[in-house]
Amino acid sequence: MTGERRGDPARPHRKERDGGAKRPRGETTRTFVAVFPPEPVRRALGDLETALAPHLGDLRWTAVENLHFTLRFFGDLTREEIERAGDVVATVTQQAVPFSVDLAG
Repeated sequence: MTGERRGDPARPHRKERDGGAKRPRGETTRTFVAVFPPEPVRRALGDLETALAPHLGDLRWTAVENLHFTLRFFGDLTREEIERAGDVVATVTQQAVPFSVDLAG
């Protein structure tokens, strides 16, 4: 899973990995692993967003279809790094068992 997000606190990981050298944006993709909740959960979160929006001012909300839980943020990766990360994720997820999460509040 990949996506764009500015000012992410995980950004220092890239600095630790490559000494802080910035690569041209076109050569990398901001990359992360995420779990997308089922449609009914996303719909309920969208309803909550609709109820909260008038009370929280002018905020930029994430589109309901993009709501997810980030498990690991990798930062800016090259195509080769994404392929290696994908291989690792595929290997690990073959060993994973399904899980459920209860949301309340």
